[in-house]
Amino acid sequence: MPISPSLALKVSQVFNVAFIVGMCFFTDQMVAVYKAGSFKGVSKTAFMAAMVQLGGNQVQMLLFCATMSKSRNEAAKSCACLCTGFAWIFFGIADCYLLSNGDIPTSIVPSSSIHSNLILFLIIGSINLLAWNLSGGVLPEFSDFMVKGDLSNPINLGSANFLFFGLWMALFTPHAFDTFLPGVMETLPGQETIAPMLYWVYGNSGKGMLINVLSIHATISVDPLCNDTKYRLLRSVCYSSLFWLGSFAKDGALGDLAGWPAPMRVFTFVSCAGTWAYQANALGDVEVKVPDKIKKA
Repeated sequence: MPISPSLALKVSQVFNVAFIVGMCFFTDQMVAVYKAGSFKGVSKTAFMAAMVQLGGNQVQMLLFCATMSKSRNEAAKSCACLCTGFAWIFFGIADCYLLSNGDIPTSIVPSSSIHSNLILFLIIGSINLLAWNLSGGVLPEFSDFMVKGDLSNPINLGSANFLFFGLWMALFTPHAFDTFLPGVMETLPGQETIAPMLYWVYGNSGKGMLINVLSIHATISVDPLCNDTKYRLLRSVCYSSLFWLGSFAKDGALGDLAGWPAPMRVFTFVSCAGTWAYQANALGDVEVKVPDKIKKA
């Protein structure tokens, strides 16, 4: 039976849920599944906060897959499969590159766990790429990457916000970490392992932000006048931002308890909460007709 875009996106959705639950709610258990070593004291606090940050970015990928799997725009749905397939394969290969480069300490994460992830990510990515190919292999229109028309301002503003943080965290991870938490890295026990682990996780968070932005704009670009796609993706960003803001509040409490300085907290809050409020208000301005009878989920 051919793999439909809806099915492929739902497969990705299920695995995203599994990773989010592990990273955000059962971090110790997820670490055990990967046969990874653990940290203690403030190093464990810092690592678990980083994992929740990464999980928060994966929430956006989950919601992207969930909303596009139900879209009636077949071209946009096909392109969504391309973006999702690329994301899984990219992270699998990127982690293996970091491993081969010595940037992931094998004393904490065995190389077999990274290789297992690669196989899993290649399978999920291939399912989505197969569905993309079978549905016409729709490619994004790079000339229409900047969203135009209805809902363009809240989507573009949100993307600009994510690009700022994503580029910084992905390309200049140590600098970003030391700017947000100045002097903290040097105080964490187990420098030879905690530093590369935090840089790995936060670097992947930045890459996740960038891929989420590219996925949103690529999917919209195939039919730039389709308000249904723009509404769906703006809604997904609003939902994922709520999750991220909650984890940001938690990080602030943990940092205060640990005595860590946070000079960027006010700027980050104003930037992210302000963007979310503007997007949510724009979403609320859209008139939605609810049918008298709603199909049961």
